Amino acid sequence: MLDTAYATMRYVAPAYYVFSAQMMTLIARALGKDEDAARYEELFARIREAYIAEYVHEDGTMDANFQGIYVITLQMGLVPDEVRPFMVRHLCDMIAANGDRLDTGFLSVLFLMDVLCDNGARDVAYRLLYQTGCPSWLYEVEMGGTTIWESWGAVDENGGVSTYSYNHYAFGCVADWMYRTIGGLQMTEPGYRHFRVAPDVEGCGLAHAATSLESPYGRIEVAWELGTATGDSAQPLHLRVIVPANTQAEVWVPGGSTVTVGSGTHDFFGML
Repeated sequence: MLDTAYATMRYVAPAYYVFSAQMMTLIARALGKDEDAARYEELFARIREAYIAEYVHEDGTMDANFQGIYVITLQMGLVPDEVRPFMVRHLCDMIAANGDRLDTGFLSVLFLMDVLCDNGARDVAYRLLYQTGCPSWLYEVEMGGTTIWESWGAVDENGGVSTYSYNHYAFGCVADWMYRTIGGLQMTEPGYRHFRVAPDVEGCGLAHAATSLESPYGRIEVAWELGTATGDSAQPLHLRVIVPANTQAEVWVPGGSTVTVGSGTHDFFGML
C-alpha cells in the first residue's frame, strides 16, 4: 500500500490541486466574488495544461498504470476532449484485465462509478457493482460483512481476519451512486428543495428498488417495480414518488418524458 502511495503521489497531488481550484471557483462565484473566481479559474487552467503536458499521452495512456489514476484524471477533466475516449477505453480494459474487478483506493473510488457512467461505460460500472470476487463490495457481503471495511481484503477467502477497521465509510461511497442511479434520487437545488427522480430501471439489472431520504423539508421516497414482460417484450413499470411539502420533483416517467410535481404521493405507470 505504501509503495502504491509513493508511485502515485506525483499524479494525485496536482489532480487534487485542480479539484481544489475547481471547488474554490464555484464557491467564489456563489459568494459573488468574481475576481477570486477568475483567479482560481486561471489557476485551474494552468495546472491542467501542465498536468496534460507532463502525464497524458495522445493515445490516452499514462505511465502510472493504476485504475485510480485514470479515474481521477478523467474526473478532474485533466485530459483533452479528443483523448478522453481512448483513456476511458484503457480504463475499461484495465478493469477487464483485472477480472472485472476494481483496483481503486480512498481518493479515487468515490469517482469510479460516475466516471464510467458519464463516459459511456455504464455496463462496466454494473459489472463492478455485482462482482463478488475480491476486491469488490459484494465480496464483503459474501464474507459476512454488515459494514464497510477499511481494506477490500480485510477478511481473506479462508476467513482469516486482519487488523483493519471493519466500520470504515470510505469505500461505502458507492451508496451515494446507488441512491442517485438505481434509486434515481438526484438533488438539483440545495437541501432537496428541488430534486430529480430518474432511476436506471432498464440498465441496472434489478426488478425493483426503493430509496428514502430525510431532507430538511421532510422524507423523500422513491420506489419502482418492474412487472412481467408481455409477449411483445414490453414490460410494465410502477414508479412511486413521495414529495415533501414546499418542494418540487422533476420525475422521469415511463416513455422518456418528464413531469414536475409538488408535494404528495405520485404514482406513475407505463411500459418499457
